[in-house]
Amino acid sequence: MKISLLKSMDSILTLLLNFVLTLLRPRSRSLSKPDQDGGQTRHRTTIIKILGLGSLLHLAPRLEQFKKERPDTCLTLITSKDNLELVRMLPVIDRVIGLEIHAPFRLLADLISLYRHYRNEPADELYDAEFLTGFSCLLSGLIEARWKIGFQADTRRDTVFDRVTPLDESGHIKADFCRLLALKQTGPLFPTLELGKSASEQPADTERFVLPIGINLNVSSVALERRWPPVYFQRLLEYIARQRPDAVFILTGLPHEARFVRQFISDCPIELQQKCRISAGKTSLLELISLFQQFKLFISADSGPLALALSLDRPTLSFWGPETPQRYGPQHADPKHLVFYAGIACSPCLLARNNKTPPCHGQNKCMAALTPELVIDRLEQTNFLETWLAPNPDPGAERKD
Repeated sequence: MKISLLKSMDSILTLLLNFVLTLLRPRSRSLSKPDQDGGQTRHRTTIIKILGLGSLLHLAPRLEQFKKERPDTCLTLITSKDNLELVRMLPVIDRVIGLEIHAPFRLLADLISLYRHYRNEPADELYDAEFLTGFSCLLSGLIEARWKIGFQADTRRDTVFDRVTPLDESGHIKADFCRLLALKQTGPLFPTLELGKSASEQPADTERFVLPIGINLNVSSVALERRWPPVYFQRLLEYIARQRPDAVFILTGLPHEARFVRQFISDCPIELQQKCRISAGKTSLLELISLFQQFKLFISADSGPLALALSLDRPTLSFWGPETPQRYGPQHADPKHLVFYAGIACSPCLLARNNKTPPCHGQNKCMAALTPELVIDRLEQTNFLETWLAPNPDPGAERKD
């Protein structure tokens, strides 16, 4: 299912929501708030987070803190089946329920199954951590829970939730998740990933290089306006190749993004083509993590892979526009992360209230303003490449756990 269709469905769902919730409300609201102190059984908590690998990576440390503060909790996550490989690496999640959001009839079957499950086994608490308000609100209405908490988006949410939390889109997403979960502390900076067999032992369809640099040309289809122009990427990679002739660029991506990656390489000069390798569509998530652990640097616009690189504490060079680094970027000052953001008047424009739909429809001046010349000038001013592509990067900027 395309994101545009999902957004349209979300808008339609808002019109049907009040009617549906009127039918479901009496039973769910007749239950009382759970006693968080008594009883020997584990406290059953359900979290809704459907979209966004990056958002899940920001949410995971908050869930770790939630469990630390409430060790009797059994956490169930409801998410897209696209995220299952990642979720299974998060030991903080006790149970996951995947929804097939790309096939309407399968999604309907999943929703019926979800409703039946929670009729038989109600949750003690439900936290809606999603921003597609109509769809997640409907899910919250379908789920039987004693206590329901979600983000304040508009007045219709008051009919679903027992408590609403303000969504402050001017701050970092971790702060919103902390408020939603009523945490006393923010928790760790990075999520715990349980890889089982060491990711470094996983096979990856790429050679090993002295200076591998990860490149992500792609962004989520939620808003393609977040892309940094391919011609800008080309000029930046040409510059890096001149500075470091031993650099090899490994281009990542999902299977459906591989064609875009191949087209980018074919448009590059032959000298740059020889330095590029394609991993897009060739790796599992575990294999991708293995690649990320080898990267000396990762270059990307705002995206899920960038959030993964940040979670693995790799040096990054990132580009922002429709969304801001203050919202989804590095969570602490660290010289290993070089951030580019023009901050023009219309940015940020990917907001919950407009279903993350940019008004410019592809005419994204915010990303065009981040020219290769601007980027290269700052690289030279900060000696970024010399520092982080050196054989032994500055030990004074080690990971801060």
